[in-house]
Amino acid sequence: MKILMVGWYSELGRDLMEDPEVSVTVLEEPSLLSDIPSTVSRIEARYQQDSDYQEVLSRLWETTPFDLVIAGREYGASPAQWLCDKYALPSAGNLATQASTDKSILRRVLEEGGLPTVRSEIVHSSADVKRFWNGNPVVLKPANRHASIGVVQISHQEEIDHAWQVATSAGEGSGSIDRDLDWTYIIEDWVPGKEYSVESVFSDGETFHNITEKTVVGSGRFTPVRHVVPAPLSTTESRELIEAQVLLAEAVGIKRGLMHAEWKKDGSQCWPIEFAVRYPGDSISLLIRKATGVNLARAWVDGLQGKLHLPVTESTGSAGIAFIQHPTGRYVEIDGMPSLDSPGVIEVSWTANAGQLLLPLDDSKARVGSIAVQANDYAGVAALLAKYEASVTISVEHP
Repeated sequence: MKILMVGWYSELGRDLMEDPEVSVTVLEEPSLLSDIPSTVSRIEARYQQDSDYQEVLSRLWETTPFDLVIAGREYGASPAQWLCDKYALPSAGNLATQASTDKSILRRVLEEGGLPTVRSEIVHSSADVKRFWNGNPVVLKPANRHASIGVVQISHQEEIDHAWQVATSAGEGSGSIDRDLDWTYIIEDWVPGKEYSVESVFSDGETFHNITEKTVVGSGRFTPVRHVVPAPLSTTESRELIEAQVLLAEAVGIKRGLMHAEWKKDGSQCWPIEFAVRYPGDSISLLIRKATGVNLARAWVDGLQGKLHLPVTESTGSAGIAFIQHPTGRYVEIDGMPSLDSPGVIEVSWTANAGQLLLPLDDSKARVGSIAVQANDYAGVAALLAKYEASVTISVEHP
């Protein structure tokens, strides 16, 4: 099977290429080609807010067609959908793609579908935010970016001007390309509750669902610092989230494919925050594999082809990841990091180099390290993560 991935994502590539019968080719921006391992085939074309890829792929397709096209990066969802439409390939569909890549469209779809939503508005300046302000906390966010980049909670009116500056000046980090892109912004009421994500594969009535517990840092930002699979919920609570996920999928027209949605749960009320039709990040697919035995990429491929045959069973274990909450300053050294030989550890990562400036965890691109573990249950995962986090010390300089 030949699969085209629009935008390289290493976790998706790893999980897809586990199957020797799958070959992956990556469509990537010229300035991001160096991110792709030399062993992976690639096609060079601009696709982020650009149509260059359409001519490039149209020429290539005559001699090298693909069986499936899927998005690796968030910004690859719309180009992937265009290619699926052009070549009659299975996909999540146009409405789902539009709503997943533009939060203002998502809010409209939720309202039209009678699903829980919040007061929201597209904004073009801090003055617009001030007009929206009614004395209660709100969240300012880019409508068409990814992860937690540029997302800011505003709790007091005097924070608005600074929040606007923060949101509109946030960079892409290592994912930056060689040209400026156009971002739009939305302001919406903040909702309370515990955060979860639900990862689902749909295939003409057959489904697979996973619920991930999410922990984010406070102080008005929403950077994830821990995920655990499966979330420690009662049967009723899990059912409420999955039923809400199914309703959201129906509202955006998904019948086949992958859906990764983020939710706030306040009592029995489930509030959809955002969703995507691409692979989940932050090693969630690895946690799902270790906790359930399911290769999420394989399930996605099977689901798109209408042949999902996964048993819906209780999890056989638990897995979690903690992102290291480092001090700010110039990085000197790290001590106490566990290895892959340490009990329960399934993945470790530390990307900072000596002298690198470690920034506050204002969004996900500021994270530089993580520890992932597995255990028999949630308590075991929590204990391992706490133990390893406590053992790590990071030295920085403050020039």
